[in-house]
Amino acid sequence: MALTARSVMDFAIQAEIDGEAFYAAAASHTDQKGMKAYLTDLVKEEKKHAETLRALKEKVQKKRSGGSIRKPTGG
Repeated sequence: MALTARSVMDFAIQAEIDGEAFYAAAASHTDQKGMKAYLTDLVKEEKKHAETLRALKEKVQKKRSGGSIRKPTGG
């Protein structure tokens, strides 16, 4: 299978989703307050990462399909 921007982005998004699920499961299996808080923070971070990657994927798709992505100006 050839690597495409879409397949790489899909893989990265899935990795974040899997990480989120892993940390959530780990948090649910500990009674240690500090560890539970740490794992819960990791769940939030993985969720943010997935959202960031989804937005980036959408931006790339729009750019490739001729959508209105503007080049930065200035210098």
